[in-house]
Amino acid sequence: MNVRQIVAGIALAAMVNAADTAQAQNPVSGTASLTKMPCQNVQGRYSAMNQDISVGLEIVRAVAVLGHGSGAIYKNRTPARVVCRLAPADQSPRFRTLRLAFGFRDNDNMASSSTIRLTIYKDGNLFEYRDITGGNKLLWNVDVSGTRSLALQASCLRNNSYWPGCPAIYFSEETLEL
Repeated sequence: MNVRQIVAGIALAAMVNAADTAQAQNPVSGTASLTKMPCQNVQGRYSAMNQDISVGLEIVRAVAVLGHGSGAIYKNRTPARVVCRLAPADQSPRFRTLRLAFGFRDNDNMASSSTIRLTIYKDGNLFEYRDITGGNKLLWNVDVSGTRSLALQASCLRNNSYWPGCPAIYFSEETLEL
């Protein structure tokens, strides 16, 4: 093998690696991440992350987390809330669907027998909710057609007897689609 072939092979490998990296960092055309929208934490914290975690005995890539600063959502206290703008006031809403996949970390001590309600509000109006328990990963496709702002609210309905709250909710998907 000559030097020219070696250099060509290295260059090809570098281009493939750069393309894979760019694709992993950029969402698919026609989609956006909820964490990239202008959001305001009303109570608690909704933040982007990029970490492998175990949910429902499956390794998933967590892209966002919703909870209070300690990572917990306390029973009988203020829920964790975030409001995100999906469309500026001077533009028509363009997204049609929000795809959510979420659950608790399997290794969170608070997950055992905890129940959290994730409620969605569209433009300030109650839309729907889903209750989640430890060991489960929920998938939820939300119609956001015509929606300008979207709020997520996490409330601890039932905690286990050893901890005063429920675990934070981890999202492995929170994709807005056109």
